[in-house]
Amino acid sequence: MTISAQQFNKLALKEDIVRLEDQIKEINKRISQTFDLFDGFGYKIHNFECDFAANQSAHNRFENRISRTEKQLDLEPLFDY
Repeated sequence: MTISAQQFNKLALKEDIVRLEDQIKEINKRISQTFDLFDGFGYKIHNFECDFAANQSAHNRFENRISRTEKQLDLEPLFDY
């Protein structure tokens, strides 16, 4: 079976395949870096949410203690919220 000159020019050479494999490796490396970046963001967001919950809980405890102390001392609040 013979092929035309156009068909021959469309055949992939070994160098073309090696170049394509290198490009695919580079794409895989960049995708991996992107996933690592997203994992880092997820970890930081999780830590932020945990810290926020802990701070909110501490704030509520202090608020309860202050309210009890104000009641025991018959103090009027300085500000009306």
